[in-house]
Amino acid sequence: MNITNFVRSQLKEHIRSDMLLEAQVTANGTVRRH
Repeated sequence: MNITNFVRSQLKEHIRSDMLLEAQVTANGTVRRH
């Protein structure tokens, strides 16, 4: 298994989870504001 490919896949998953978390936080923030 290639290490660089493994790291890239891990980073992609990390970025996806971070984006989802940010989206949830902003959604909750707007709901709380309203």
